[in-house]
Amino acid sequence: MTGAVPASQLADGQSYYFQARTNDGIDTGPWSKVCEFTVDTTLPDKIPTVSSTDYPNDDSSHGGVGRTGRFIFGSNGVSDHGVNDIVGYRYSLTSCAPTSATEVKVGTPGSSATVAITPTNSRTGDSVRTIGRSSRQRLRPAALPVLHQICHRPDDQLPR
Repeated sequence: MTGAVPASQLADGQSYYFQARTNDGIDTGPWSKVCEFTVDTTLPDKIPTVSSTDYPNDDSSHGGVGRTGRFIFGSNGVSDHGVNDIVGYRYSLTSCAPTSATEVKVGTPGSSATVAITPTNSRTGDSVRTIGRSSRQRLRPAALPVLHQICHRPDDQLPR
């Protein structure tokens, strides 16, 4: 059995608690542990950062298709209700579709993540698009700005 609560009945910043138990018409089971969630509709105040020494964002060519580089995603001091609750990042190359994004979790809220990314587009180049993800599962896939342009050499200019 499922239940839904209209969003209009939930207040931003408010915590809610619930319990459940089952009944098959004959026996009633024990109550579950108390579950808690907090409504968070406030967007982060800054966008995440992306940096790379392998593929610096400097309009110069580096590496190439198939050559992996390290990228560091940072929360940029994001504050949401005074808390930096970024627990992971999603990134994609050239695509804005959240289904094509790769998720990277961080151990401590607000910390950075280092990922290995391999450029794949030999004609137009790639770009890294990221979304910070809060511990409260807030995700805004429509807001996927290009944060880091990966400029690389065309395939025919790679050192052999």
